[in-house]
Amino acid sequence: MEQVLVNGLFRRHTLTGVQRYASEITQRWLDWQLPIRVLDPPQSLASTAALHLWEQTLPGFKHRSGLLWSPANSGPLLYKENAVTVHDGAVLSNPEWFSPQYAAWKRFLLPRLIINARAVLTVSDFSKSHLVRWTGVDATNVHVVPNGVDHSFFAPQRNDIARSRLSLLGVDGPYVLCVGSLDIRKNLPRLLRAWEIASVSNVGEHQLVVVGGSPSSLRRMALRSTNSVLHLGYVDDQFLPALYSEATAFAFPSIFEGFGLPVLEAMACGTAVITSRGTPMAEIGGDAVMLVDPFDVEEMANALTTVVGNSELRSRLSAEGLEVASTYTWERSARETWDVIRSLV
Repeated sequence: MEQVLVNGLFRRHTLTGVQRYASEITQRWLDWQLPIRVLDPPQSLASTAALHLWEQTLPGFKHRSGLLWSPANSGPLLYKENAVTVHDGAVLSNPEWFSPQYAAWKRFLLPRLIINARAVLTVSDFSKSHLVRWTGVDATNVHVVPNGVDHSFFAPQRNDIARSRLSLLGVDGPYVLCVGSLDIRKNLPRLLRAWEIASVSNVGEHQLVVVGGSPSSLRRMALRSTNSVLHLGYVDDQFLPALYSEATAFAFPSIFEGFGLPVLEAMACGTAVITSRGTPMAEIGGDAVMLVDPFDVEEMANALTTVVGNSELRSRLSAEGLEVASTYTWERSARETWDVIRSLV
């Protein structure tokens, strides 16, 4: 079998859900000694513009051969043997959620890349239907391979080590956790309003702990920690399993996702999840999560109050979540992605 090229631009970006996906799958392919070669941008390239230019030219691409897999929502338009993973089409349907420059570039790039690709991969049926709708791509050329979770890392950790890690972050006492960026679609303002309502009910001394977002984005949104809300900002991966595991519940009321990886990570840690209906999180979690209308603050507040106050419900959601999460592994994702790639070579 001829060598498959992997677009390594993702290795120069901050580790978020998309980069985690690309890293987990690529590493397993390398571990399995599959015939791949990762093309990394040179370290001398520092600016975003320079990195995008590198990707579009893939220096010397005219002299390269072999299928190229681009795993992170972009790829070179002029390379003819493309397979590309597009995680969601939010920038196509809702460009106002992004900076004008980013939205303009992606709305130019993605439809052309998707239409011309040998194969398009995405991470949920929700995302597939969205890409088909907004680009007109043939649905038979879009392959759904869900994300996975590292069960050796994201696993229940309710012990003294977990609690000591939380103390390093300043987390003390019971809490409900939210993990995600501060993008508009993550719906944090509505969650904060719902938490205000729930706080006057029976959530007791619980705090809402919000993980994600840079200091500058926290300042821009004027978000400050209070007695009932603790904003941690960016947290290193090593703390996430403890944060998930020790939480009374995990709230992820995002308006739009391609997959919603934090929901899967929380379930793998045995934590009861509250998330949004009409999204891929409902597709993933099914009956193992509590679903709410992400636009209905009152319903969200009621869900928070119910889950925090009902230990029997939390135990059921925890057990069912663990069972569902066990079916999602990065080994499965890597194998099914390779099956699509191999069919093209």
